[in-house]
Amino acid sequence: MLNRDWRKAGKSQTAWKKIMLCIIFAGIIMGGAAGVLADAVLKTGVDGIDCRGCHGKNEVLPEGHAALSGMTYDNCVGCHEDAGVSMREDMLLDHVHMLHGIGCSGCHSDPEEPAAVASETCYECHGDPRAVADLTADVDPNPHDSKHYGTDLDCDLCHRLHMPSVDFCAQCHDPVDVP
Repeated sequence: MLNRDWRKAGKSQTAWKKIMLCIIFAGIIMGGAAGVLADAVLKTGVDGIDCRGCHGKNEVLPEGHAALSGMTYDNCVGCHEDAGVSMREDMLLDHVHMLHGIGCSGCHSDPEEPAAVASETCYECHGDPRAVADLTADVDPNPHDSKHYGTDLDCDLCHRLHMPSVDFCAQCHDPVDVP
């Protein structure tokens, strides 16, 4: 079993950074699966949010940012909307899920050996494909009701949890923002 806390494992943070770079690079090649492993291996924040669980000592928040311990997504949006700062553009979806209280095991049946997540897992919280398409019915074109594929596209063709999301349709059409 992997020890998720590099301090207890007796490894230096530098060694773990090298390991993580290898895992992340492998994740890019394998379509992100190893990035999920990196998240599961280093997540140490048990009592609320602890960015150091994945980011180590790297400062990921700007100076003066409120402490995140016990924060929810709604808390974040409350301040960010008032300040005119978009979290949609800057935050990966795994962070959004975490702020909603959904950890690795919420999507991965075995976070110690994560695998790709089927769209059916997404539907458990977000609703079936038709319901999701109805939520974005006022968007033109509706990204969840393709003129080519209807509602049959897999969620992860656009929505990436551990890396920036992409616009699958932009392979042929003008790109749009994808949360």
